[in-house]
Amino acid sequence: PEEVEKEISTAFIEDKVILHQPDSEVAKREQSLLRQLLLLFSKEVNQLGADFRVVIFPSLEALEDTAATFVNEELALSACREAELHCIDMRDAVLTHGGIELYDADYRHFNAQGARVVAQSVAQALRK
Repeated sequence: PEEVEKEISTAFIEDKVILHQPDSEVAKREQSLLRQLLLLFSKEVNQLGADFRVVIFPSLEALEDTAATFVNEELALSACREAELHCIDMRDAVLTHGGIELYDADYRHFNAQGARVVAQSVAQALRK
C-alpha cells in the first residue's frame, strides 16, 4: 500500500500528465493507480465495519475555468465507477447553490456557506 500511495502522489501531485494528456499510457496508469488506492481505502474502512464513500467536490480551479471542464472530478468519478465504489458527486449541489461564491478565495476551500451546502448535500445523499 505505501508503494502505491507514493506512486500516486508522484503521478497526481508532481507530473499531472493525467490532466493534460488523459488518453496517454501514463495517464491510464495513473487512473489505474487511483482505482487501486480507492480500493485500498475501501478495504481498510470496510474492515473497520464502516461503509466507504467517496465525495467528489468541484475544485475552485475548475469553477474558475470558464469552460468548467471538471477533468479531475470526471477522472475521480470514472475511477469510482470502475472500482464499483459509492460516490457522491457534489458538483450539482455546489453549482446550484452559488458555485465559486461558496469558496474562500484566499484559502481555496469552502467558506461557511459552502460547508453548510456540502454538509446538507452529503447528509441527503447518505440517507438515500
